[in-house]
Amino acid sequence: NFSFAIALNRLKVLHLIDVDITKLHLTQELTPNLTELYIRNLPRECDFKVEVSALEDIRIEHFSPENESFIKNMLQTATNLVKFESYKLQVQDELAFASNKLESLCVHRSDCVQKVSVWAPKLKTLTVQACYGGLTCGVHVILLDDHDLKALLPDNFVLSTDINISCVNSNVSPSSWYILKNHPRIGEIKTENDEF
Repeated sequence: NFSFAIALNRLKVLHLIDVDITKLHLTQELTPNLTELYIRNLPRECDFKVEVSALEDIRIEHFSPENESFIKNMLQTATNLVKFESYKLQVQDELAFASNKLESLCVHRSDCVQKVSVWAPKLKTLTVQACYGGLTCGVHVILLDDHDLKALLPDNFVLSTDINISCVNSNVSPSSWYILKNHPRIGEIKTENDEF
C-alpha cells in the first residue's frame, strides 16, 4: 500500500496516474506551493484530502470518491484555480467552483452530478458534457452573479463576457437553459444539435 502525506514545501506539480494509493493528503501545511494536480484512476476508498489554496490547475479522471465531501472541500479551498478538467469524476450532489482567476472549466461524464455552480469573473469557457443529472430533471448549471470573493476584485474590474458554453450530450435542466440563454455574460451556447 502506498500513501502520500508528507511535507514537501517546494512541490509545485504532482501527477498520480493509475496508482493504488490508500492515502493522499495535500494541505496548506504539507504542500503549500502545489499549483498543478493531475490524478487518474485513484481507488474509491482512497483517504483523499486535497486542500491547497495555491492550486491553479486541477485535472481528475476516473475517480469515484467514497466521500463526496473530499471533492467539495478541495474546490472550496482552491480559490486561485485557473483551470479545472474532469472526466468520469463521479459525484452526485454539487460541484461548486469559486475563484476570481478561473478561466476554463470542463466537467465531462460526471453522469449523476445534480448541480454545477460557478463563481468565475474571468471565465472564458464552460463545458458540461455528458452530464445527466441522475434521476432529477437534469443537471443545474448556474453562473453565480455574486460571491464573497467579489470583494477581492479591483473596484473597476469588468466581468468577462462572451463566455462559450458547451453542453453537448448533457441533460441540462430547463430552468438552467432559460437563465443561461438570457445571461448577459454568455456568448455562444453549443449543444448536441445546437437547439434548446
